[in-house]
Amino acid sequence: MSEDPGVRPVVLRGGPPAWITAVAAPIVALALIANRLGGDGMRQQVGEPLPPWVVAVGTVVLAAILSWRAATTRAELGATTLGCRNLLVGFEVDWADVEELRVRRRAGLVVVDVGVRNLRRTHRLGAATRFGGADADEVLRLLAAHPGAGPLLEGAGPED
Repeated sequence: MSEDPGVRPVVLRGGPPAWITAVAAPIVALALIANRLGGDGMRQQVGEPLPPWVVAVGTVVLAAILSWRAATTRAELGATTLGCRNLLVGFEVDWADVEELRVRRRAGLVVVDVGVRNLRRTHRLGAATRFGGADADEVLRLLAAHPGAGPLLEGAGPED
C-alpha cells in the first residue's frame, strides 16, 4: 500500500472462525485420507480417473492452502485505502470509493460488509471482523475511531 508514512494503519487480524478453519482444514483432510485407508486402501478402483495417492496429495495441498489463507486473513485500514484479505479473495479500495461499512450481527458474531461504489454486491471485510462479545466491541471502537472508516460506519450501536 502506498500510504502516508506519518499515519499508522489499523490492522485487524482474523477472529475465531478463521482460527477454527485454519486448524480444522488439515484435520478434515487427514480424516478423509484415513477413511479411505480404512476401506479399500489406496488401490485404484475401476472407474476412478485418478489414482488415490494423487487425490490424497491434492487433498493435503488444498487443505494446507486453505489453512494458510484462513490463518492470514486480515483487514488493513490505511489513511487512503482499505485492504482486506479473506479466505478466498482479497481486495484493496480507496476510501473515496467506499460508500458504507455496515455492521451486522450474526450468530453472536459481528461482521462488517463494505459497500463499494459501482459494485452491485457488498464485500465482507473478512474474518478479521468476526468477533463476539468484548472483542467485537473493541473492533467496532477501532473502526469508529479511524478517520476513513468512522464516518461510513452504520449499525455499530448496541445490539437490539
